[in-house]
Amino acid sequence: MKKTILILSVLLFSLPLFADEASDVWTCSSAADCSDGMDCGNENTCVMNKSKFTDYIAITLFIGENSPNTRGTGSAKRIFIQNPANDLVLGQVDVSASGGQDGKLYIIKDMTADITIYPSSKISCENFRLIYDKNGNGNADPGEPTVSEGSFENNTVKYRFNQKEASYPVNAKSNFLMIASCSANDAVTDENTKISATVRDSYITAVGTGGNATHAQIQPLTFPTYTFEPESGYFLFTAGRFFPKAPSWSEMNKTQEIMHIRAKAIDSANEIKTVGVALNGTAVSFGNGVESIALYLDSNNDGKGDKLISEITEFPEPFQTANLIIPAGSLQFTQGEEKHLVISATLNFYNGQTTYFYIGKTNVVLTTNKQVAGPTIQTDTFTYKCDETEPNCNLKPDENNDNESSGCALVFVE
Repeated sequence: MKKTILILSVLLFSLPLFADEASDVWTCSSAADCSDGMDCGNENTCVMNKSKFTDYIAITLFIGENSPNTRGTGSAKRIFIQNPANDLVLGQVDVSASGGQDGKLYIIKDMTADITIYPSSKISCENFRLIYDKNGNGNADPGEPTVSEGSFENNTVKYRFNQKEASYPVNAKSNFLMIASCSANDAVTDENTKISATVRDSYITAVGTGGNATHAQIQPLTFPTYTFEPESGYFLFTAGRFFPKAPSWSEMNKTQEIMHIRAKAIDSANEIKTVGVALNGTAVSFGNGVESIALYLDSNNDGKGDKLISEITEFPEPFQTANLIIPAGSLQFTQGEEKHLVISATLNFYNGQTTYFYIGKTNVVLTTNKQVAGPTIQTDTFTYKCDETEPNCNLKPDENNDNESSGCALVFVE
Protein backbone atom coordinates (compact mmCIF):
# COMPACT_ATOMS: atom_id res chain seq x y z
CA MET A 1 0.00 0.00 0.00
CA LYS A 2 2.81 2.42 0.89
CA LYS A 3 4.54 1.61 -2.40
CA THR A 4 1.33 2.40 -4.35
CA ILE A 5 0.96 5.78 -2.58
CA LEU A 6 4.58 6.65 -3.38
CA ILE A 7 4.11 5.90 -7.08
CA LEU A 8 0.94 8.00 -7.21
CA SER A 9 2.74 10.86 -5.44
CA VAL A 10 5.47 10.89 -8.07
CA LEU A 11 2.91 10.89 -10.87
CA LEU A 12 0.91 13.71 -9.31
CA PHE A 13 3.66 16.04 -8.13
CA SER A 14 6.57 15.63 -10.56
CA LEU A 15 6.57 15.51 -14.31
CA PRO A 16 9.30 14.35 -16.71
CA LEU A 17 10.85 17.35 -18.43
CA PHE A 18 11.63 15.86 -21.84
CA ALA A 19 9.45 12.77 -22.03
CA ASP A 20 9.19 13.02 -25.81
CA GLU A 21 12.78 14.06 -26.46
CA ALA A 22 15.04 11.29 -25.25
CA SER A 23 18.16 13.05 -26.50
CA ASP A 24 17.46 16.00 -24.21
CA VAL A 25 16.95 14.06 -20.99
CA TRP A 26 18.84 15.55 -18.07
CA THR A 27 20.36 12.76 -16.01
CA CYS A 28 21.01 13.11 -12.30
CA SER A 29 22.06 11.31 -9.16
CA SER A 30 20.42 13.84 -6.82
CA ALA A 31 18.32 17.03 -6.97
CA ALA A 32 21.58 19.03 -6.79
CA ASP A 33 22.25 17.97 -10.38
CA CYS A 34 19.02 19.63 -11.55
CA SER A 35 17.74 23.16 -11.91
CA ASP A 36 15.94 24.98 -9.10
CA GLY A 37 12.59 23.42 -8.18
CA MET A 38 13.31 20.10 -9.91
CA ASP A 39 13.67 16.65 -8.39
CA CYS A 40 15.83 13.71 -9.41
CA GLY A 41 13.26 11.08 -10.40
CA ASN A 42 13.28 7.29 -10.05
CA GLU A 43 14.93 6.87 -13.44
CA ASN A 44 17.74 9.28 -12.53
CA THR A 45 16.34 12.05 -14.68
CA CYS A 46 15.46 15.62 -13.70
CA VAL A 47 11.71 16.14 -13.32
CA MET A 48 9.62 19.22 -12.54
CA ASN A 49 8.06 19.31 -9.10
CA LYS A 50 4.50 20.26 -10.03
CA SER A 51 3.98 22.22 -6.82
CA LYS A 52 6.82 24.59 -7.75
CA PHE A 53 6.17 25.12 -11.46
CA THR A 54 3.51 26.99 -13.38
CA ASP A 55 1.18 24.99 -15.60
CA TYR A 56 1.12 27.52 -18.44
CA ILE A 57 3.52 30.20 -19.60
CA ALA A 58 3.51 32.99 -22.22
CA ILE A 59 6.86 34.37 -23.40
CA THR A 60 7.62 37.76 -24.92
CA LEU A 61 11.13 38.77 -25.98
CA PHE A 62 12.47 42.32 -25.89
CA ILE A 63 15.79 44.03 -26.41
CA GLY A 64 17.13 44.53 -22.89
CA GLU A 65 17.19 48.01 -21.38
CA ASN A 66 20.99 47.86 -21.07
CA SER A 67 21.69 46.15 -24.36
CA PRO A 68 24.48 47.76 -26.44
CA ASN A 69 22.96 50.45 -28.64
CA THR A 70 23.91 52.55 -31.64
CA ARG A 71 22.76 55.81 -30.10
CA GLY A 72 24.87 58.62 -31.49
CA THR A 73 26.13 56.73 -34.55
CA GLY A 74 23.92 58.60 -37.04
CA SER A 75 22.82 56.84 -40.20
CA ALA A 76 25.79 54.41 -40.11
CA LYS A 77 24.32 52.57 -37.10
CA ARG A 78 27.59 50.79 -36.35
CA ILE A 79 29.70 50.30 -33.24
CA PHE A 80 33.46 50.22 -33.84
CA ILE A 81 35.46 47.47 -32.12
CA GLN A 82 39.11 46.45 -32.03
CA ASN A 83 40.50 43.35 -33.69
CA PRO A 84 40.34 40.93 -31.96
CA ALA A 85 37.17 41.62 -29.95
CA ASN A 86 37.07 39.22 -27.02
CA ASP A 87 33.97 38.81 -24.82
CA LEU A 88 31.93 40.97 -27.18
CA VAL A 89 28.36 41.51 -25.96
CA LEU A 90 26.25 40.95 -29.09
CA GLY A 91 23.07 41.88 -27.26
CA GLN A 92 21.00 41.65 -24.09
CA VAL A 93 17.79 39.63 -24.45
CA ASP A 94 14.91 40.39 -22.08
CA VAL A 95 12.79 37.25 -21.62
CA SER A 96 9.49 38.34 -20.06
CA ALA A 97 7.29 35.51 -18.81
CA SER A 98 3.71 35.57 -17.58
CA GLY A 99 1.36 32.88 -16.32
CA GLY A 100 0.22 31.08 -13.22
CA GLN A 101 0.94 32.32 -9.72
CA ASP A 102 3.74 34.59 -8.56
CA GLY A 103 6.56 32.56 -7.09
CA LYS A 104 6.13 29.71 -9.56
CA LEU A 105 8.90 28.68 -11.96
CA TYR A 106 9.20 27.67 -15.59
CA ILE A 107 11.97 26.05 -17.63
CA ILE A 108 13.87 27.53 -20.58
CA LYS A 109 15.18 24.68 -22.73
CA ASP A 110 16.94 26.59 -25.49
CA MET A 111 17.25 29.84 -27.42
CA THR A 112 18.53 30.54 -30.94
CA ALA A 113 20.04 33.60 -32.62
CA ASP A 114 20.82 34.38 -36.25
CA ILE A 115 24.34 35.76 -36.66
CA THR A 116 25.40 37.96 -39.58
CA ILE A 117 29.14 37.93 -40.29
CA TYR A 118 30.56 39.82 -43.29
CA PRO A 119 32.83 39.05 -44.98
CA SER A 120 32.71 35.50 -43.66
CA SER A 121 35.97 34.71 -45.45
CA LYS A 122 37.79 37.25 -43.29
CA ILE A 123 35.95 37.23 -39.94
CA SER A 124 35.53 34.34 -37.53
CA CYS A 125 33.56 34.23 -34.27
CA GLU A 126 33.80 31.57 -31.58
CA ASN A 127 33.27 30.95 -27.88
CA PHE A 128 29.57 31.81 -28.08
CA ARG A 129 28.06 31.95 -24.59
CA LEU A 130 24.76 32.92 -23.01
CA ILE A 131 25.12 34.49 -19.56
CA TYR A 132 22.31 35.10 -17.08
CA ASP A 133 22.52 38.85 -16.42
CA LYS A 134 21.00 38.61 -12.98
CA ASN A 135 21.18 42.33 -12.14
CA GLY A 136 20.27 43.37 -15.69
CA ASN A 137 23.08 45.93 -16.00
CA GLY A 138 24.27 44.68 -19.40
CA ASN A 139 27.64 43.47 -18.09
CA ALA A 140 28.87 39.94 -17.41
CA ASP A 141 29.67 40.42 -13.73
CA PRO A 142 31.58 37.96 -11.52
CA GLY A 143 29.25 35.25 -10.22
CA GLU A 144 26.71 35.54 -13.04
CA PRO A 145 26.45 32.04 -14.53
CA THR A 146 27.03 30.90 -18.08
CA VAL A 147 23.76 29.12 -18.84
CA SER A 148 24.84 27.82 -22.24
CA GLU A 149 27.88 27.43 -24.46
CA GLY A 150 26.39 28.02 -27.87
CA SER A 151 26.74 25.74 -30.86
CA PHE A 152 27.42 27.78 -34.03
CA GLU A 153 26.56 26.41 -37.47
CA ASN A 154 25.18 27.87 -40.72
CA ASN A 155 25.04 31.43 -39.37
CA THR A 156 22.94 30.31 -36.41
CA VAL A 157 23.94 29.83 -32.79
CA LYS A 158 21.92 27.43 -30.65
CA TYR A 159 21.99 27.90 -26.88
CA ARG A 160 20.90 24.76 -25.00
CA PHE A 161 20.42 25.66 -21.36
CA ASN A 162 22.51 23.97 -18.70
CA GLN A 163 20.35 21.61 -16.65
CA LYS A 164 21.37 23.44 -13.46
CA GLU A 165 20.55 26.91 -14.84
CA ALA A 166 17.17 26.46 -16.56
CA SER A 167 14.58 27.58 -13.96
CA TYR A 168 13.26 31.15 -13.92
CA PRO A 169 10.34 32.91 -12.17
CA VAL A 170 7.05 33.65 -13.90
CA ASN A 171 5.53 37.13 -14.00
CA ALA A 172 9.02 38.58 -14.19
CA LYS A 173 11.70 39.32 -16.75
CA SER A 174 15.07 37.60 -16.97
CA ASN A 175 17.97 39.11 -18.92
CA PHE A 176 20.57 37.14 -20.88
CA LEU A 177 23.76 38.34 -22.56
CA MET A 178 24.84 36.87 -25.89
CA ILE A 179 28.64 36.93 -25.87
CA ALA A 180 31.26 35.86 -28.42
CA SER A 181 34.88 36.44 -29.35
CA CYS A 182 35.43 37.65 -32.93
CA SER A 183 38.50 38.42 -35.00
CA ALA A 184 39.57 39.22 -38.56
CA ASN A 185 42.31 37.05 -40.06
CA ASP A 186 43.52 39.83 -42.40
CA ALA A 187 44.27 43.46 -41.66
CA VAL A 188 41.12 45.60 -41.72
CA THR A 189 41.62 48.47 -44.15
CA ASP A 190 38.13 50.01 -44.20
CA GLU A 191 35.01 50.22 -42.04
CA ASN A 192 32.73 47.83 -43.94
CA THR A 193 33.05 44.69 -41.83
CA LYS A 194 29.87 43.56 -40.10
CA ILE A 195 28.85 41.41 -37.10
CA SER A 196 25.29 41.40 -35.74
CA ALA A 197 22.69 39.19 -34.08
CA THR A 198 18.93 38.79 -34.57
CA VAL A 199 16.54 36.92 -32.30
CA ARG A 200 12.93 36.14 -33.20
CA ASP A 201 10.17 35.50 -30.68
CA SER A 202 9.80 31.89 -31.78
CA TYR A 203 13.51 31.28 -31.24
CA ILE A 204 13.02 30.31 -27.59
CA THR A 205 11.61 27.07 -26.17
CA ALA A 206 10.17 27.25 -22.66
CA VAL A 207 7.88 24.90 -20.76
CA GLY A 208 5.60 24.70 -17.76
CA THR A 209 3.89 21.62 -16.44
CA GLY A 210 1.16 22.08 -19.05
CA GLY A 211 3.57 22.01 -22.00
CA ASN A 212 5.38 24.47 -24.24
CA ALA A 213 5.03 28.21 -23.79
CA THR A 214 3.07 30.38 -26.17
CA HIS A 215 4.81 33.32 -27.89
CA ALA A 216 3.76 36.88 -28.59
CA GLN A 217 3.88 37.97 -32.22
CA ILE A 218 6.34 40.82 -32.33
CA GLN A 219 9.01 42.12 -34.69
CA PRO A 220 12.41 40.40 -34.69
CA LEU A 221 14.92 41.75 -32.19
CA THR A 222 17.71 43.31 -34.23
CA PHE A 223 20.80 44.00 -32.16
CA PRO A 224 23.60 46.48 -33.03
CA THR A 225 25.94 46.03 -35.96
CA TYR A 226 29.60 45.91 -34.99
CA THR A 227 32.38 46.81 -37.39
CA PHE A 228 36.12 46.39 -36.89
CA GLU A 229 37.91 49.70 -36.79
CA PRO A 230 40.34 50.18 -39.71
CA GLU A 231 43.95 49.35 -38.93
CA SER A 232 45.51 52.00 -41.16
CA GLY A 233 44.78 55.25 -42.99
CA TYR A 234 42.08 56.53 -40.61
CA PHE A 235 41.53 58.59 -37.47
CA LEU A 236 38.61 57.19 -35.45
CA PHE A 237 36.03 59.67 -34.15
CA THR A 238 32.82 57.93 -33.14
CA ALA A 239 30.06 57.76 -30.54
CA GLY A 240 31.19 56.56 -27.11
CA ARG A 241 29.62 53.94 -24.90
CA PHE A 242 27.82 56.45 -22.65
CA PHE A 243 26.11 58.51 -25.35
CA PRO A 244 23.18 60.25 -23.59
CA LYS A 245 19.50 60.31 -24.45
CA ALA A 246 17.70 63.58 -25.14
CA PRO A 247 16.02 64.90 -21.96
CA SER A 248 12.31 65.59 -21.57
CA TRP A 249 11.19 69.18 -22.06
CA SER A 250 10.84 69.75 -18.32
CA GLU A 251 14.50 68.82 -17.77
CA MET A 252 15.91 70.39 -20.94
CA ASN A 253 16.65 74.01 -20.11
CA LYS A 254 19.95 73.72 -18.29
CA THR A 255 23.49 72.57 -19.05
CA GLN A 256 23.25 69.11 -20.64
CA GLU A 257 25.79 66.51 -21.67
CA ILE A 258 24.72 65.95 -25.27
CA MET A 259 27.48 63.72 -26.72
CA HIS A 260 30.00 61.12 -25.61
CA ILE A 261 32.83 60.52 -28.08
CA ARG A 262 35.55 57.91 -28.56
CA ALA A 263 38.59 59.20 -30.51
CA LYS A 264 41.67 57.21 -31.54
CA ALA A 265 44.80 57.80 -33.62
CA ILE A 266 44.88 54.40 -35.28
CA ASP A 267 48.20 54.11 -37.09
CA SER A 268 50.13 57.33 -36.42
CA ALA A 269 50.32 60.25 -34.00
CA ASN A 270 47.89 63.08 -34.57
CA GLU A 271 46.16 66.05 -32.94
CA ILE A 272 42.63 67.47 -33.07
CA LYS A 273 42.57 71.17 -34.00
CA THR A 274 38.83 71.85 -34.40
CA VAL A 275 35.54 70.09 -33.68
CA GLY A 276 32.45 71.58 -35.31
CA VAL A 277 29.04 70.89 -33.77
CA ALA A 278 26.10 71.64 -36.06
CA LEU A 279 22.33 71.94 -35.57
CA ASN A 280 19.44 70.77 -37.69
CA GLY A 281 16.10 71.88 -36.36
CA THR A 282 13.21 74.34 -36.16
CA ALA A 283 13.97 77.91 -35.05
CA VAL A 284 17.00 76.74 -33.08
CA SER A 285 20.54 78.09 -33.46
CA PHE A 286 23.60 78.82 -31.41
CA GLY A 287 22.53 82.08 -29.83
CA ASN A 288 18.81 81.19 -29.99
CA GLY A 289 17.99 78.13 -27.90
CA VAL A 290 21.62 77.11 -27.36
CA GLU A 291 23.45 79.56 -25.10
CA SER A 292 26.84 77.82 -24.90
CA ILE A 293 28.73 74.76 -26.13
CA ALA A 294 31.77 73.09 -24.52
CA LEU A 295 34.18 70.20 -25.09
CA TYR A 296 35.63 68.23 -22.18
CA LEU A 297 38.13 65.42 -21.78
CA ASP A 298 36.54 62.36 -20.13
CA SER A 299 39.68 61.04 -18.45
CA ASN A 300 38.16 57.86 -16.96
CA ASN A 301 35.59 57.00 -19.68
CA ASP A 302 32.50 57.27 -17.49
CA GLY A 303 30.53 59.63 -19.71
CA LYS A 304 31.27 62.72 -17.56
CA GLY A 305 33.47 65.65 -18.53
CA ASP A 306 36.55 66.04 -16.33
CA LYS A 307 38.73 68.72 -17.95
CA LEU A 308 37.46 71.66 -20.01
CA ILE A 309 39.21 71.84 -23.41
CA SER A 310 37.23 74.45 -25.35
CA GLU A 311 34.09 76.51 -24.83
CA ILE A 312 31.98 79.10 -26.64
CA THR A 313 29.70 81.17 -24.39
CA GLU A 314 28.81 84.13 -26.61
CA PHE A 315 27.37 84.21 -30.09
CA PRO A 316 27.35 87.70 -31.67
CA GLU A 317 24.65 86.49 -34.04
CA PRO A 318 22.73 83.20 -34.34
CA PHE A 319 24.39 80.54 -36.51
CA GLN A 320 24.10 76.79 -37.13
CA THR A 321 27.63 75.42 -36.60
CA ALA A 322 29.82 76.12 -33.59
CA ASN A 323 33.52 75.45 -34.25
CA LEU A 324 35.28 74.56 -31.03
CA ILE A 325 38.92 75.58 -31.45
CA ILE A 326 41.23 73.25 -29.52
CA PRO A 327 44.26 74.93 -27.90
CA ALA A 328 47.54 73.56 -29.28
CA GLY A 329 48.70 70.49 -27.38
CA SER A 330 45.36 69.89 -25.63
CA LEU A 331 44.23 66.89 -27.69
CA GLN A 332 47.39 65.19 -28.90
CA PHE A 333 47.38 61.45 -29.63
CA THR A 334 50.30 59.07 -29.86
CA GLN A 335 50.00 56.16 -32.31
CA GLY A 336 47.21 53.84 -31.14
CA GLU A 337 46.16 56.15 -28.28
CA GLU A 338 42.46 56.45 -27.45
CA LYS A 339 40.71 59.28 -25.62
CA HIS A 340 37.12 59.96 -24.64
CA LEU A 341 35.40 63.31 -24.91
CA VAL A 342 32.15 64.88 -23.72
CA ILE A 343 30.29 67.74 -25.38
CA SER A 344 27.88 69.75 -23.25
CA ALA A 345 25.51 72.58 -24.10
CA THR A 346 23.54 75.10 -22.09
CA LEU A 347 20.00 75.08 -23.46
CA ASN A 348 17.20 77.62 -23.19
CA PHE A 349 14.49 76.41 -25.58
CA TYR A 350 10.99 77.78 -25.87
CA ASN A 351 7.79 75.94 -26.76
CA GLY A 352 7.89 74.52 -30.28
CA GLN A 353 11.66 74.44 -30.74
CA THR A 354 13.24 71.18 -31.85
CA THR A 355 16.68 70.16 -33.11
CA TYR A 356 19.38 67.53 -33.12
CA PHE A 357 23.13 68.08 -32.82
CA TYR A 358 25.61 66.39 -35.16
CA ILE A 359 29.28 66.18 -36.12
CA GLY A 360 30.10 65.25 -39.72
CA LYS A 361 33.36 64.01 -41.21
CA THR A 362 34.37 67.50 -42.38
CA ASN A 363 33.69 68.96 -38.91
CA VAL A 364 36.77 67.25 -37.43
CA VAL A 365 40.03 68.98 -38.36
CA LEU A 366 43.37 67.26 -37.64
CA THR A 367 46.97 68.42 -37.83
CA THR A 368 47.88 65.38 -39.94
CA ASN A 369 45.46 64.66 -42.75
CA LYS A 370 43.63 61.35 -42.26
CA GLN A 371 40.27 60.00 -43.29
CA VAL A 372 37.88 60.21 -40.35
CA ALA A 373 36.03 56.99 -39.51
CA GLY A 374 32.87 57.23 -37.45
CA PRO A 375 30.80 60.33 -38.25
CA THR A 376 28.12 61.32 -38.66
CA ILE A 377 27.76 61.44 -34.86
CA GLN A 378 24.18 62.47 -34.14
CA THR A 379 22.08 63.01 -31.03
CA ASP A 380 18.45 62.16 -30.44
CA THR A 381 16.05 64.94 -31.39
CA PHE A 382 15.69 67.52 -28.63
CA THR A 383 12.01 68.50 -28.61
CA TYR A 384 10.71 71.26 -26.36
CA LYS A 385 6.94 70.90 -26.41
CA CYS A 386 4.76 71.70 -23.43
CA ASP A 387 1.24 72.66 -22.48
CA GLU A 388 1.17 76.46 -22.27
CA THR A 389 -0.76 76.19 -19.02
CA GLU A 390 2.15 74.34 -17.39
CA PRO A 391 3.80 76.69 -14.85
CA ASN A 392 7.32 75.96 -16.16
CA CYS A 393 6.49 76.02 -19.86
CA ASN A 394 8.84 78.47 -21.58
CA LEU A 395 6.81 80.35 -24.22
CA LYS A 396 8.04 82.10 -27.32
CA PRO A 397 9.47 85.53 -26.43
CA ASP A 398 6.60 87.42 -28.12
CA GLU A 399 4.09 85.35 -26.12
CA ASN A 400 5.50 86.36 -22.75
CA ASN A 401 3.76 89.28 -21.11
CA ASP A 402 6.52 90.09 -18.65
CA ASN A 403 7.26 93.45 -20.30
CA GLU A 404 3.64 94.60 -20.48
CA SER A 405 2.67 97.28 -17.97
CA SER A 406 0.26 96.36 -15.22
CA GLY A 407 -0.95 97.67 -11.90
CA CYS A 408 -0.93 101.38 -11.10
CA ALA A 409 0.00 104.15 -13.55
CA LEU A 410 0.77 107.85 -13.19
CA VAL A 411 -1.74 110.17 -14.83
CA PHE A 412 -0.73 113.77 -15.42
CA VAL A 413 -3.57 116.27 -15.16
CA GLU A 414 -3.18 119.85 -16.21
